[in-house]
Amino acid sequence: MTEITLLKAEDIADAVLYALSAPLRVNIGLIVLPPTEQIPGGLVSPPPEALRYISFLNQ
Repeated sequence: MTEITLLKAEDIADAVLYALSAPLRVNIGLIVLPPTEQIPGGLVSPPPEALRYISFLNQ
């Protein structure tokens, strides 16, 4: 059996901070934070450059 890299407290804190600081137009009804290795096939995140570009577009 392989070990799963567990979430850190700061991972949870980041998600909570986002939920609390999101604009009022954002309705967060559920937050699910499993470790990536528990998702069948894993998840692919965009590179940080893409996230900065998306943030720039949303200004």
